[in-house]
Amino acid sequence: MHFHCGIEPINGIPIGKPHGSVDYALHSGAVDFGDPDYPLRQFMIRINAPMVRLVGDALTAPRQYVEVVPPLAATQMHAYQWVWPIFHVFRNMGWQIDRCIFAGLSAWPVDQQELCAVLRALTPHTEIVVANPSRRAARIFDFHARRLGKRPVVDWPDGPQ
Repeated sequence: MHFHCGIEPINGIPIGKPHGSVDYALHSGAVDFGDPDYPLRQFMIRINAPMVRLVGDALTAPRQYVEVVPPLAATQMHAYQWVWPIFHVFRNMGWQIDRCIFAGLSAWPVDQQELCAVLRALTPHTEIVVANPSRRAARIFDFHARRLGKRPVVDWPDGPQ
């Protein structure tokens, strides 16, 4: 059992996606754009509104708004109502986490503040895993983990060993 922090009720293993996700959408009661009409004639960014997680056919249905942080860009969403709970959950549950897996994160300089916020929440005994084909990401995670008094990072460049 798992849950997406800030999107779903706390129940099981936390998953945090502070840069958004293509499977997140605005809650139906947040902003009414009407039915999607292409080409889109409305454009909005950085809407701090409730989000829901999409599943099944809803993932491929037309929608007018998806909030994600582009690659190599700094996030502007730290205080969003569905983002800050991610860091709150990790601060509160960090002592219980035996293994924390960072999947697909690049660890570019713009991401390192968020990365370190999660690492600080973990105990020195938590196994920290980086699942990314880029060895560079694992080295950066390892640097920050050791700097913060954590274990050396386990590298999964090809997925779970």
